[in-house]
Order: sequence, then C-alpha cells, then structure tokens
Amino acid sequence: MHLYLKGIFSAACAMTAFSLPGLARADATAPARPIPDFAAVSQSVPHPDARFMRNQARVNKVADAVSAAYKRLPGDSGYTDIITDPAKLGLTVLWHGPVPSTVTGAAATDHRVKVTFTQARYTRRQLLEASDALMSATRNGLAPHVSGAGPAGDGNGLDVEVLAKKTLSPQAMAKTSDDLAALDGGVPVVVHTTSVLMSLDDRANENMYGGARWDGPVKECSEGFSVAATWGWNYDLTAAHCANMEEGADSPTTGRGFAHVAQQRQDRDTELLMPADTDPRFFQPRIWWGNSTGEWRAPVKGFAAVYRNNSLCSSGSFSGSICDILVQNTDSWRYSDSGVYITRLVEVVAFYGYNPIWGHGDSGGPVVAVDWSDGDMYAAGIISGGQSIGTDPPCQGIQGRTCVNHGWFAPISVFLEETPGFSLMTAS
Repeated sequence: MHLYLKGIFSAACAMTAFSLPGLARADATAPARPIPDFAAVSQSVPHPDARFMRNQARVNKVADAVSAAYKRLPGDSGYTDIITDPAKLGLTVLWHGPVPSTVTGAAATDHRVKVTFTQARYTRRQLLEASDALMSATRNGLAPHVSGAGPAGDGNGLDVEVLAKKTLSPQAMAKTSDDLAALDGGVPVVVHTTSVLMSLDDRANENMYGGARWDGPVKECSEGFSVAATWGWNYDLTAAHCANMEEGADSPTTGRGFAHVAQQRQDRDTELLMPADTDPRFFQPRIWWGNSTGEWRAPVKGFAAVYRNNSLCSSGSFSGSICDILVQNTDSWRYSDSGVYITRLVEVVAFYGYNPIWGHGDSGGPVVAVDWSDGDMYAAGIISGGQSIGTDPPCQGIQGRTCVNHGWFAPISVFLEETPGFSLMTAS
C-alpha cells in the first residue's frame, strides 16, 4: 500500500531558518518531478548483455580488492568512491591525497582491468559527515525543504534534493546551494529539485523463501533474504516500514501468521522477521524468481558488494523479477513520505526510463547481482522505496498500483556490518 504524505512533512517542517521562492513544504498535488541532469547517466551505459555481466564480475573483483585494502588503513584513508565501467573493463577510484602503495597494489590484481585513480576534493568520510550534518539540520527545521542528500559523483561535494513547487531560477538555486553549504560545514552543494517525497513501496505462499508476499497489519510487502543468527535461528531480512516491532506477518493465502517483527532499524529501513513456528530454521536461503506468482526458487550463493554503474535485478512479490537496474549512487539519505529519515541507501534507476524497477507491494524484496554465466544469485540489498523520474512507468506483474523507474534500496552489506551475530544464509 502507498503511504501518502498528508501532513507528515508539514509537521516536520514547523521550524524554518530561511525560505526561498518556490520551495515546497508538503503539496500532494504538486506538478510532476522535473527530470534532473543525473538521469542522463543511464543513457551512457550500454545495455547489460552477457558480456557486460561477465566484465562486471571481473571489474567488481578488483573493486573488492581495493575496498579491502583501504579498509585496512588507519583513520581517514583518503578513499572517496569507486566507479565501475564494465563495458570497457574499467575502474575509476576517487581518492583524496596520495594513494598508498597497498591500494595501488590491490588495483593491479587483474592486468585486464584498467584502473584509473582520480583526485577528489573530499574523502568519503568527510562527505558522509557533511551529509549527516545536513540531515541533522533538516531534522531540526533549519532546512525544511531538503528531502535527501548524498556524496556527489565526482567526490567534490554533495548532491542535495529539495522539494520545489516550480523550477527554481538560477539565482534561487545558487542561494539554496550557499545556504545548504553553510549548514553542512562548508562542503559545496549541487541542488536537484523534486515535487514529491520518496514513496515507501510495499508470491503468495511458501513464505520460507525471499520474494514471497506477506501481509502486515496495514501493508502488503515482500520477504528479502534469510539470515542466520549465532544462536541457531534463521530470520528474514525485510523492510522496516512494512510493520512495527512485535507485529505479525501473515500468509496472504491462509491468513495464518508465520512470523513477527523481532528487530528493527527505521533509519536503515530494515527489520528481521522471526518465525512464529517452533521450527527455528523456517526461513531458507532461496528467493522466488520469475513472474509475480513465482516460477522457481533460486539459491542465494553469496553476498555482492555494490558499486556505481553496476547492473542489478529485483524480485518483489508484486512485480516479479526485473533486471536492467543501474546503480547511480551509494550512501544516500532520504526523507520518506512516512516521516522517516532513512540513511546509507543505494540509489538506482531503470536503464530505460519507461521500464519499472519495482512498485507498491515489492518493499522488503530482494535486490540481487546475477552471474549470467551460470545464473547464480548474490544478495545486494532490500527494496526500500522509489520516486519516478518524469512519468511513472507501467507496472510489471500485478496491475492497479504505482511503479517507479527510480528508487533506493538498503544494502545488505550495511546490515551485516552493523548487526553482530548474523550472517547471510547461502545455498549450494
């Protein structure tokens, strides 16, 4: 079910430090969202055929080695971002300052992958601190029109989304950028406008598998990935906006409860479903794959780190499997239409804007990287929500609902990193 705005944002925006012409507070009938410049990125990336996906696996392996190397460095290493170019077997590492030899060495692990190091004005840590400062200012009513932010693609500032009833003049855009930079500690800001907030989106039996549909007290949602606890129980990782703590998850066919919410982080939009039966291993390491009724149960082979320009697939219970989803950015935050600030999200778009990536009812469902050479599935994250660029695309699967061509998901890497005692379940 769609969580419409209806007053939530206006309540959050009761305080204001400054205002600008055309900036919106909460207008459910605002005009369609103007297409931002960054939407053109998908036009420059080749369609992900089999060769593209083989190259992506190869490039990501080098990216993983670079990531592991910088994470071993003390303090703020200088790392800013990694951008993949699977079509050309290329990798760009954005770095602030001198690049340590351990990192350049990791980048040379595959001679066929061309790695380029490019200087960035800020480190990733500095950009995330600035983004967090801006979110704090927004929470406190100092920038009520800001609906989201994240590191800019070149590492030289922040991309910030603001609610606007109409297109802002160059002067208003410049003033907004300056005002927001004053709130984030002086990091430059590039402003994008939107007229709507991120919408939090929502197979019908055999609920032990990811991609299955489940009914909460208010919403219809999808299951994500099975994770194992060190104390012997298996849980399902899904979206936190689907149900509150201790609320139950019911089968849509029988109405019988099969789980309840046992752990939740609203700021990450993740929660764990604990099986209600006496079987602690109810949830299994497979996901439904195929159309919205589910055609087969694909084993989850492992975990996939996610990098910009990667190609991914989703498998929500209402839409079924959808591929050709392009990663645009990581570590973004958004203010949703349910009144929650959600952080460390991955931003994605459809390769073709007239295609959907997911829609209502798909929330909590799996996002995967697929190895097309053998069909293996690797867990990337959990569907969170969306906000179309331009016109909403027609839905795949179940009709009579809203679908989007632009959205966000919660990366499973963040959950595993921040939640001790849990590991992703995999199948042979």
